[in-house]
Amino acid sequence: MAPFMTALDLIEHQDQPVDQVIEQLFASQGAFGYGPPAHPSLLDWTAQAITRFVAARRHQQASTTGVLPTHPLRNLEWVAFRGHRTDPDDLDTVAVREYTAWGRRYESADGSLRELWLPSYGKAKQNRSVAEQAAIAHVLFRGVPSRRPPFGKPCARPDDSAFRSPDRVRVYEFGCAAGDSTLLLDWSTREAAAAFAAHTTPLLARAETDIATRPGPSCTDCKAIEGCRSLRRAEGLWPGTPSPQRSRRDISAWDLRTYRSCPARYHLERQLNLRSAEDNESEETRRGRAVDAWLNERHSAGPGHSCRYPAGPEDPDDWEAGGHRLTGRIARQATAMLGWHRTLCPLGALGPEEKVLVQHTSAVLIPSLGVVLIATPDLLYTRDGGWFWRETKTVSRLPGQGVPLMRRYPQLAVAVMMLASRPDLETIRRSRVELELLHEDSPTLEQLDPSRPDTVEEARLLLAELAEPLLHDTRFAPTPGSHCADCPARAWCRSGTEHLAERASREPIPPTRESGSRE
Repeated sequence: MAPFMTALDLIEHQDQPVDQVIEQLFASQGAFGYGPPAHPSLLDWTAQAITRFVAARRHQQASTTGVLPTHPLRNLEWVAFRGHRTDPDDLDTVAVREYTAWGRRYESADGSLRELWLPSYGKAKQNRSVAEQAAIAHVLFRGVPSRRPPFGKPCARPDDSAFRSPDRVRVYEFGCAAGDSTLLLDWSTREAAAAFAAHTTPLLARAETDIATRPGPSCTDCKAIEGCRSLRRAEGLWPGTPSPQRSRRDISAWDLRTYRSCPARYHLERQLNLRSAEDNESEETRRGRAVDAWLNERHSAGPGHSCRYPAGPEDPDDWEAGGHRLTGRIARQATAMLGWHRTLCPLGALGPEEKVLVQHTSAVLIPSLGVVLIATPDLLYTRDGGWFWRETKTVSRLPGQGVPLMRRYPQLAVAVMMLASRPDLETIRRSRVELELLHEDSPTLEQLDPSRPDTVEEARLLLAELAEPLLHDTRFAPTPGSHCADCPARAWCRSGTEHLAERASREPIPPTRESGSRE
């Protein structure tokens, strides 16, 4: 979002023409005089997002009747303070709280109306919780215009003796890829205060006092990581060298697979979160998501509960799971796969003392590489003193024998190394990595032993082969291929678009049937 927000600052705070700012965007490679250059596809995305945002704001201002016009809040942000800090250098967290809200800020000339626009990468968000809405509204009503302090420093509290809270606040959602905007809330002071007390205050109290730890992607920028005992450390998961980047970064098996197919897609989709407003997912992908959602719900019942009952969807031709609806042939295929899984589900044979974790995120820090390795297996359960790590995949055809299992599914190599790096050797000896492949005609269950030296070495070398290029890449050049068809960032990738157009021009056009002809 940095090039996008900087460009809007130039347009809204310095009154520079849109066309001129977009020229600067490309001329400076998105840096605008500071910072590293942006990826060419991010520049295309940003240019589109700028014009769409300006058009959406202009349309909103012109079409809203009976509401005062609003203007950009220049070079300031709203900060709602709680408590007082007598000493500017006192960073005692009990003494004061500062609440802010990210976005584009606007207010009426008389200060009676404040607006906040919240840009999202794809479409305008539709699922923001009431607690989050009330937190945003609280900042808009109680926030004092303040200068943004240097990173990590407390805000210099201005004299707010003459501060007058607005009478009303409005918040808009905006989708950068789709160009759509929706009104999220239009509240009075009373409405905001009631929602804040009922929904937000309990969550804030929990956030300020809860000391639970949940290792995962957020470990990469955690300031307390050095003293954290919940994040497991493990050296030598693969032979590698530190990345030239100084900051920590997280890597998942999905990252490795995506980078292997196309570095640009990894960077745009996985790092920058760029996704087209259009749904490019294939039927096979939707089928897999629906099967995953169905199994996750059944597995969450815990030990002793298998997937035998209920047997499957009531209507095999039309069903939904996790918001993914399937109909017709693809629905029948998924129903057959659920039926095959019932023969392989391990939970029915587990005793009540065993643990079952569904979609549980596991994380391991590799200190020498500055990498947090992330994995979220479909199912993680204990049995006979070991951990069983199961990955379940739906496939249109069962794989042949030519490609090694871990090379075809790198998440298995990640699982092997995560289990093999545990400190308890007896636990490792009793543990297994499982791959369950579901085809409409038959299932397959494969196992890998993380205590076998040859299996561990194969996993180590494969992870090095996949991770080292990713960690040292700074360009993320596209590698066009068949994977371009379902790439969520293809709209801003010129190489991918040209590749698909060229491939379409080479494909023969099927003959058309003349009226009245027979076959």
